[in-house]
Amino acid sequence: MKKLLLTSFAALMFTASADAGFYVAGYLRGNDSVAQDNMDVFNNIAVDATVGYSFKNGLRLEADFFSMQLDGRFGDMNLGLGMARALYDIRINDKFVPYFGIGIGQSAGFPIQTGWQGQVDSFTFGGSLVAGVAFYLDRNLALDLQYSRFMGFTIGDNNDINMAGNEVRLGMRYHF
Repeated sequence: MKKLLLTSFAALMFTASADAGFYVAGYLRGNDSVAQDNMDVFNNIAVDATVGYSFKNGLRLEADFFSMQLDGRFGDMNLGLGMARALYDIRINDKFVPYFGIGIGQSAGFPIQTGWQGQVDSFTFGGSLVAGVAFYLDRNLALDLQYSRFMGFTIGDNNDINMAGNEVRLGMRYHF
């Protein structure tokens, strides 16, 4: 009897904690952004990697990393970005899960051509507002579509470069 109770308790605990845990994701992202002060427009596509933790109450915390080349009117540059996000899942059912959240991050840009007006030794800090929907293909794997509006400002020798833009990400998320 004792063994049956312990086995039942362990199974119940495993089932109860199935929605909590770590996940990894990969996304294809596309965005349009504008450097407001010099009116340079960037349109680009990049691939990124995300790691996160999902809590039972719907809260998710994640870190996102990517690198891309920006093709702008005044020249091109390489950009690396790290973003931390807090997201909240609205679980409608086991398959369809809309969510929303906020993010904060930092990027560093390095010009490829001398025509770009930004600073090599400056860093851009920014934030984002996020809305998305995940469609679970099975218990662990989800197809994820996300929109975010991001804003940024530069800290460094040239404090007058501000950026804003829209981003769409499509990817897969795997929960362990």
